[in-house]
Amino acid sequence: MRLVVDGEIFTRQTKGGISRIFIETLPRLCDADPGLTAVILTDGALRQPLPRHAQILHRAIPRYEWWLRPGRLFRPAAMALKQRARVRLAGPAAGAVWQASYYSTPPAAWQGLFAVIFHDLMEERYAEMFVQPRHELVRRRKRACALQADIVICNSPTTQQDVCAFYGLPLAKTRLITLAPGSHFRVLAKEERIPTLAPPRPYLLYVGERSAYKNFALLLTAYAAWPGRADLDLAVVGRPWDAAEWARVQALGLADQVRHYAFADDAALCQLYNAAAAFVYPSLFEGFGLPPLEAMACGCPVVASDIPTTRGVAGDHPFYFAAQDAADLRRALDAALAQGREQLRQDAAQQHAASYSWQTTARQLSAIYHELVGEPSTA
Repeated sequence: MRLVVDGEIFTRQTKGGISRIFIETLPRLCDADPGLTAVILTDGALRQPLPRHAQILHRAIPRYEWWLRPGRLFRPAAMALKQRARVRLAGPAAGAVWQASYYSTPPAAWQGLFAVIFHDLMEERYAEMFVQPRHELVRRRKRACALQADIVICNSPTTQQDVCAFYGLPLAKTRLITLAPGSHFRVLAKEERIPTLAPPRPYLLYVGERSAYKNFALLLTAYAAWPGRADLDLAVVGRPWDAAEWARVQALGLADQVRHYAFADDAALCQLYNAAAAFVYPSLFEGFGLPPLEAMACGCPVVASDIPTTRGVAGDHPFYFAAQDAADLRRALDAALAQGREQLRQDAAQQHAASYSWQTTARQLSAIYHELVGEPSTA
C-alpha cells in the first residue's frame, strides 16, 4: 500500500497535537507493514522535523513561484505546476491513499483514494468567535474535505457527531480513532525533578491556547476570588500575553501571582505537570483534548470543565465543574487540593491515561487504510 501524506501541517506548526499524530503513527504503521510506503509531500520551509523511517519518503514540491516573475502575473501558472508536481511526486495512484494533514484536498488529477482526519469543528460550532477571513477559509476547506473524502477519520465521538451534523454525512462514511499522551509524560522520581523549571511557589497549571472557547477568562475570574490563591500561584504555559489579557490580569490584581511561561517542550511540560498542585482545563469544547491525559500520566490532579469530550477521554478521574460557573470551579479546586493526591485516586488516573497509546492509534489507522483499499489489515 502507498500512503501519500500532504505534509502541510509540518510547514504550519512548530509543534502541536495535529503534527504529533503523524510523527507518532507513521513510523509505527511502517513497522507493522513492511509493504507500506509513506510519501510526505511538503510545500515550503519545514517548521519541525518530519517523522523518520526507511519506508517514509520526503518529496518537496518545487517552489515555482520563485522562478516565475512577476508573481502577481504568474501565480496561477505556478500553482498549476505545483499541482502537477504533487501528482507526479505522489507516485502511482492505484491502491494508494491521499491523507490530508490539515484539511487540504488532493489535486483534481489525483486518481487514488482520499482520507482526511477531523480534529474538531470549533470554527463551525462557535462561528461567532471565529470571524476573521482566515477562519472562513478554514471552514470552506473543511467542508470541501468532508464532502470529497472517501473516508472521514474522527478523533472522538463528539467530532464524529459534529461532522455528520454539519456536513450531512452518513455515519458509515466516518471512522473513529483515539489519540494518546506521549510516553515521556510520566511520574518523575525525586532525583529526576528539576526545581528551576517550576515556579518558586506552589502553583496551579494551565497549558495551551487561550482563545475564547478555551474559557481562560473564567479561570482568571475564579482564581482572583479564590481564597486558596494566597498559597498557590497560577502558572500559564503558552503564547505571550496580548495587551487585553495582561490588562485583565492587572485589573484583577493578579500581576504578582500569574506567571507566564513560553511554549515548553514535552520534557519541560512533564516537569511542570509533576510539580503542579493541580492542572486546570476549563474549555467549553474540545475535539479530543490531550492535556488532561498528559497531566494524569504525570500524577497531577486534573480540574476540568464538565463537557462530553473530556468525560469521554478522561472518565471520572478529573474534578469536574460546570463549564461557566466560577464558583463551581473554586469548589473543584478545593476538592482537588484536598483529595487529588490520594494514592488510590492517583493510581487509577495513571492507569486510565496508560490505556491510551499511539500504538493503538496506528493500529486503528492501519485498519482504516487497508479497509479503504480493500486489503486485509496487517495491524
